[in-house]
Amino acid sequence: MEQTQIPAPQAPRPFNFPRFEKFRLPNGLEVWYARHKKLPLISCQLVIMSGALHDPSGQEGAATFLADMLEEGTQKHDAEEFSMLLEEKGIEFSASADYNGSYLSMNTLTGHAGAALKLFGEALTAPRLAEKDMERLRKIRQGHRRRAADMPDKIAAEVLMRHVYPGHRYSLPAMGRLEHNSSLTLEQLRDYYRKHYRPENAILVLVGDLPTAEINDLLDKTLGYWPAGGQRFELPPVLETPRDFGLQLVHRPGAQQAEIRLGHAGVDRHDPAYFGALLANQILGGYFLSRLNMNLREDKGLTYGIESRFSLRRVTGPFYISAAVDSDKVALALREIFEELERMTREEVSAEELDNARGYLSGVFPIAFETGAQIAAGLSNIALFDLKDDYYRNFRAQLERVTVQDVLNAARKYFNPSRAQVVVVADREQVAESLAEKYSLNISEIDVA
Repeated sequence: MEQTQIPAPQAPRPFNFPRFEKFRLPNGLEVWYARHKKLPLISCQLVIMSGALHDPSGQEGAATFLADMLEEGTQKHDAEEFSMLLEEKGIEFSASADYNGSYLSMNTLTGHAGAALKLFGEALTAPRLAEKDMERLRKIRQGHRRRAADMPDKIAAEVLMRHVYPGHRYSLPAMGRLEHNSSLTLEQLRDYYRKHYRPENAILVLVGDLPTAEINDLLDKTLGYWPAGGQRFELPPVLETPRDFGLQLVHRPGAQQAEIRLGHAGVDRHDPAYFGALLANQILGGYFLSRLNMNLREDKGLTYGIESRFSLRRVTGPFYISAAVDSDKVALALREIFEELERMTREEVSAEELDNARGYLSGVFPIAFETGAQIAAGLSNIALFDLKDDYYRNFRAQLERVTVQDVLNAARKYFNPSRAQVVVVADREQVAESLAEKYSLNISEIDVA
């Protein structure tokens, strides 16, 4: 076989996502438990079904700031003591939040499950939430925002979201902007905690090698006292997205490269065309053999890397294409990107392209679930997106059902060049003239901090 010939996809190795059972604690907390005997470890993730999408207006960043605070100790143990207790037992603990939800995660040896769940319960039900911790974290978060304002890729990504989702929470970063992090108060974080951190608004997923009865008993002792009295919160819908093409040139003096982002609203996770869209994206720009990569990188040498992606969110997230190119190649790169997008909507992909993309996704699928923590994350996704319990068990079968016509139909539905919003971050002196030959430009200098 010649070195330039692409090997045929190999049959994917067998894999079955673990089955899991569900039960409730007396306080209403729903628990999902998967028995996993591969290693003597236990992994758990508490999913709060509220995240940055539920930040009150003017308090953007509250969900992620609160999650940061949950790592700063409990009412019994300050941050240093809490960290030492975790370290003594080899317990990994973290808290985070994104647009979809908020999460507390823990991993430890099975023999330390009781001690770990006790500390986990403390962090959840009695967080320290101290002013001095907030001020220290505020400085760290402000530093993150200032650095983002100096990074072309971050600028491009954030400006794109402003134009794809005008007026929606998605138009701002999950952690908010500098102004939000500067103005948030401890009482506002406490208020978010009181409203959203309740058993009725949460699902606890666990993966480990303990009998269900023992897990139930441990949880009853460590989380059973978490007071009920909450509710599930509605998600803010995406009411309107731009219907007309737009190109924003963000001036960055002296930049030798240009960051390109192109996007629009993407796929709904529950759309019957979802798996067709997943494979359409894979063929367009989802991996090394994709059309975008083979054209712009391998054939024309315009970039070291280009990708397309559906960002999956509980409320329809974006589809976007990202690349960094030399400033004098921006117009050519955009021409090729649009040609590949339009080609996906004009004609069927080849059977070979579909088989290669399907083989890749099927082949890497088990890698995502090799550890208990990864399985717990998969269960969390099922909970967050309200997927069927057998979603991952049927994942490969769903891929196998997709035809070239399904891919074409999905591409026509979810790739919309005429509605795309394009952001180019570059030195306008180097790119404006070539772009203006084809596009109507909006040129700006934007601070995304």
